Amino acid sequence: MIMKTKLPITVIKKSKWRRNIGQNNGLLLDPKTNKMCCLGFDAIRRGCKPRDIRNHGSPEEVNPEKADFSGLVNRSRVNTEICRQLMRINDDDSSIDNNERQERIIKLGRKAGIEFRFVEK
Repeated sequence: MIMKTKLPITVIKKSKWRRNIGQNNGLLLDPKTNKMCCLGFDAIRRGCKPRDIRNHGSPEEVNPEKADFSGLVNRSRVNTEICRQLMRINDDDSSIDNNERQERIIKLGRKAGIEFRFVEK
């Protein structure tokens, strides 16, 4: 019998979800809007405080003493390919709709060892 390990769950509140803002404009936590990208919500789940991720563009920029970003940041403290893909999908300002964006984030998250869940409130 094969046992499946449960992935850690990162809940994304849609009302606080910052997305569709264009490449190179993403922030884990935008202090102007107090909204987070998918990886910002994951950083909080991993133990970061909002002040730890404010104005940072990606997990590799966060102080490694604040959280373990395994699956998203490699041992050289560089974002993994899956992390970069999550960033691109979250921030994509093309014709992708939010339902497709959520499906892609959920699928990629599983590859990084994260179970993303989107909730209304």
